[in-house]
Amino acid sequence: MSGCRDVGMILPEGQLKCVCRSRDQFDGSVALEYRDRHLVRVSIDPQRWTLVYRCPGTGMIWILDYPESSSHGGGNPRLRQLTQMDG
Repeated sequence: MSGCRDVGMILPEGQLKCVCRSRDQFDGSVALEYRDRHLVRVSIDPQRWTLVYRCPGTGMIWILDYPESSSHGGGNPRLRQLTQMDG
């Protein structure tokens, strides 16, 4: 299981580096760690199994969903930036 440290997002002092301007999607454990350590929850849609988050530094909006929700356990989480096509 790789985390944010494995993909170079942890600064030497242990803080998480904002990569919202250079990345547009995370999957699996990295998605959950980036969400937990960096983003602020905005809303929840329990019918679609989606959560909306905002980056406190850039204001960019992120969606956490489970695109393989029919898989056992709900499948891997995906965290992706909201684009104009999504809105």
